[in-house]
Amino acid sequence: SYDLRPPVLADMGIAEALEIYCEEFSKKNGLEIDFQSAGLHSFNLDSNIEIHLYRLVQEGLNNIRKHAHATQANIMLMGASPNIILSIEDNGKGFNLKTREPALVNEKRMGLQNMKQRVNLFQGQVTIQSRPMRGTKILIKIPFKRQKSESKTAHINH
Repeated sequence: SYDLRPPVLADMGIAEALEIYCEEFSKKNGLEIDFQSAGLHSFNLDSNIEIHLYRLVQEGLNNIRKHAHATQANIMLMGASPNIILSIEDNGKGFNLKTREPALVNEKRMGLQNMKQRVNLFQGQVTIQSRPMRGTKILIKIPFKRQKSESKTAHINH
């Protein structure tokens, strides 16, 4: 299924899982990736949000690999109460947000649409900044929700 929880998430949590993913992606694709996370220790993230954050980074890096001709990407995942903030930035060729160019831009927009749909599931916001030859920055804000209590069965007296 599309959103199965990657085992690395269950084992390590979102920051470490993304760090490993970025390292592997970097080696495979020759893209220098600077991943940073901050302020997450005070957030007990719902596993659903973790999965979507992980997938957002995957989608963002795949967009960069396919379309941006970038040499560098910066990814920042931050807990800034009451939001989780994810920033995905590249130094690639960028694009004009206003033009309706043919297939390539539409394909890129598909990737961006997928990202927006994920963020909408959590009543979040996506801001895209891009200019030709100036790279692209995607800023995602997701309101933080406390993790639902562990499954009720754990609390039944035997």
